[in-house]
Order: sequence, then C-alpha cells, then structure tokens
Amino acid sequence: MITPPRLLLLLGLSSLSLIQAMSPETKCNACKELLSDVKEYVNMTSMLTENVIEEAVKRTCNSQLHIPLLEEVCEVLEQRVLHELFKWIEKIDSSIDPERECQFLRFCPRSAAFFQVARSHQVDISV
Repeated sequence: MITPPRLLLLLGLSSLSLIQAMSPETKCNACKELLSDVKEYVNMTSMLTENVIEEAVKRTCNSQLHIPLLEEVCEVLEQRVLHELFKWIEKIDSSIDPERECQFLRFCPRSAAFFQVARSHQVDISV
C-alpha cells in the first residue's frame, strides 16, 4: 500500500545526496513508516524474538528497495543496530512502538518521555 509519505518518497528521492539533505522530520517519518510495517509482520507471529524482528526487517526492507530513504533506514537497521534494537524492545515492554524505536535509533528527536522510559527501565541509550 502506498501511503502519502511513501508516495512523496517515491516521487522525490533518487540519490544519496538528496537523502543526506532530507530534513530530520522526513527521516523520522520514514523510520516510523518502516517500523510500522515491521510491527505488522511481528504482530502476526506468536512471539517476539530477535530472529522474528530480523526476518520482519528483512522482509519489509526487501519490499521497500525502490525508496532510497527507506533503504537508508534499512541499512542502519540491518547492518548496525538490529541486536541493540531487539534488546531495547525486549527490556522496555516486548512490543514495537515505531515512535519510540525511531527515537532509540536516533532517526527521530528524543523526547522527555523517551528519556523517562529509558531511565525507568535502566536502559543504555548510547546507540
């Protein structure tokens, strides 16, 4: 399904230099869109494991290769922080919240509520 943010990404993004020039808000929205799709896949499974999240990220990313900005988010997820993301999700409440997870990954600005959750669960947020 092509949602308005995806349509804008499809129409407007075609090179790495454009991706690097994207606003923080655009990167944040791309991350939340991608993790919303990951969440849908994970919710269809019986339990949340690192392998389930990895498979969900791979499937979602493979279906989004035509959108350069989402490709950048996928690269970060797949190559750099998948294990840390899983540990974060598992420690917080074992469910995916795209807004919170994108703050954890630094694609979105971290809110006071984010820091409060991290402190209350004694989570290292230095990712």
